[in-house]
Amino acid sequence: MEVRVSKLTEYIAGMFEMDPILRKVRVVGEISNLKYHSSGSVFFTLKDGDAAISCKMWRQYVELLRYELEDGMEVKAFGAVEVYGKYGTYSLIVKDVEVSGEGGLMAAYKALYSRLRDEGIFDPSHKRPLPLFPRKVCVITSGTGAAVQDILKIIKSRNDVVDVLVYPVLVQGENASKEIAAAIKDVNDRSADTDVLIVGRGGGSMEDLWAFNEERTARAIYNSRIPVISAVGHESDFTIADFAADVRAETPTAAAALAVPDIRDVRVNLDDMAGRLRGSLDRLCAERRRALELLSPEHMLVRLRNRYSFDAGRLAIYSPEKLTRMIKGRYDTGRAALENEKDRLSSGIQSRISERENGLEKMRIMLEGADPDRIVKRGYAIITDEKGAVVSGAAGLNVGDVLNIRLRDGSAEAEVRKTEVDADGR
Repeated sequence: MEVRVSKLTEYIAGMFEMDPILRKVRVVGEISNLKYHSSGSVFFTLKDGDAAISCKMWRQYVELLRYELEDGMEVKAFGAVEVYGKYGTYSLIVKDVEVSGEGGLMAAYKALYSRLRDEGIFDPSHKRPLPLFPRKVCVITSGTGAAVQDILKIIKSRNDVVDVLVYPVLVQGENASKEIAAAIKDVNDRSADTDVLIVGRGGGSMEDLWAFNEERTARAIYNSRIPVISAVGHESDFTIADFAADVRAETPTAAAALAVPDIRDVRVNLDDMAGRLRGSLDRLCAERRRALELLSPEHMLVRLRNRYSFDAGRLAIYSPEKLTRMIKGRYDTGRAALENEKDRLSSGIQSRISERENGLEKMRIMLEGADPDRIVKRGYAIITDEKGAVVSGAAGLNVGDVLNIRLRDGSAEAEVRKTEVDADGR
């Protein structure tokens, strides 16, 4: 039989379309060569130890995924096998992907945790404190599960004045994370008087809790204006929602205890504070009463009498006559001391003046003895050069220099004809 390539390809494609197994097949393998296209579609290869198949997942199916796909992830891909006639190849058109076992879920969990952590979704600086006395608490969880009943029971047993709003949502399954995220946003937008959000569910397997490990849920919690308490599963369960929330509770019942204070403890604390305030007021009133009593006329009179009452002996000590004598004696003593000091200072000043006068007289005599005029009158002469400088030796003279000679009875002018300096320079 002879056929064209296109006809053969059409025949093979028709065979694929008629085969019920190939129209709805579940293929198990490991993802590789994963690529997210800008259109929103995803392309990857699914392989095991012996073979590989090309896979395509269009945008409308990608948007339904509960987690982001990663290379190396073990999955079960649901879809149909189709033939691409242009190249004569076949591929799996994937409509849904399920991570195989908890190992695959854990890989998806770790990948999302690392990405959101690096983005700052879990940053402690973003977390807000819970209010001390909330007036309204909203619980976002399954409306029929045991968790909501436990939360309501604990809240009402601890605090019967707080309002509680239950917002029922799916907490498991394909649309659970979408409902949880929408509920968080709705309460933030429409119930501004809500003080605390409790978001969670009871225990279960990792697959059961997966709605709280999805990016959509984590971002809704992070963007919530109202503080969020996560209450998912048991004490050993940790979800992405726990890290994104402001406070993590180990269980839903623990979340209820964290959300509202025990009104009995509050009353005990208020009674204790009231007692301490009454005691402080009683002590303050007693102190003010004693102060007022001290200001009464009777107390003031007693205080004045005690302050200004003197016996005869104290009056004798402070009599005017005795005080006058005491003051006069101190005055006389001080005056005598002042006179003595005055005489001592006068004597010292006079002695200093005499010493200075004697020193001045000695200096006057010395100056008169060094007077040039007196030296000339004794028969000496003073010789100066043409510039008027005194000539003190022959070493500085030259033949022909004109000298002025000052004598006792006049002066003369001379010319140097010869100079001779002593051997010793004198």
